[in-house]
Amino acid sequence: MWLTILLLLVVLVIWWQYRFSHRKRINLQAYAIYLLLSDQIRDDHQLKFFDYLVNLDTDYPLKAAYLATGAVERMSSELAEKGSLISAAAMIQQVRRQWVEELTKEDADRSVQKAIERHHRRHPDQP
Repeated sequence: MWLTILLLLVVLVIWWQYRFSHRKRINLQAYAIYLLLSDQIRDDHQLKFFDYLVNLDTDYPLKAAYLATGAVERMSSELAEKGSLISAAAMIQQVRRQWVEELTKEDADRSVQKAIERHHRRHPDQP
């Protein structure tokens, strides 16, 4: 009986740790997407992070690194409370759409330029 209860507790602890680490990983991934795709968010968070680093109350580099890592995890968790995974997916789709439009326009411009060059090669006397 005690062995069964102990086994169930161990399984519950492992499951909880897995859920916690998985959620943290997803939050950090979404946060990285935000930072990579939005200059405004990156600049704002960079200023806040620099301010946090300057105001740390420690002289030990390892403790400062530990506290800085915790600050990044807190920022990603705060962002996750606002629905960061869905918002990050929307940002990705928006950026993809913009890039496809720009690349399609550039391809069209290149195609027109190539057609003009072919025309000039075939008919050098015409403008």
